[in-house]
Amino acid sequence: MSEAETEAEILREQLLLYAENYHRFVLDLMPRLDRNCSEKALNEISELTVYYRKAFADLANQGERLATLYYLTSSRLLSTLWRLLGRPTDLEDLIHL
Repeated sequence: MSEAETEAEILREQLLLYAENYHRFVLDLMPRLDRNCSEKALNEISELTVYYRKAFADLANQGERLATLYYLTSSRLLSTLWRLLGRPTDLEDLIHL
């Protein structure tokens, strides 16, 4: 396996790990919000969403096309959370985190 193929495989594995954890995070999100929809809880969820969003952006910038879809999904989730918190929700604003 060439070095480029090895790097591509590592990126793919990273994406799969982030994607699996992101899916768990999103699936846990609704019951968590049912229990506690406070500003503090929304801010904590926003922080995790920013973390995943940045990770997916980094992977997308390295050529993982599927990461772009996760980036867009996490951006939409962040926009929704920020709307609930009364923050600016324009996705263009989110690019500059």
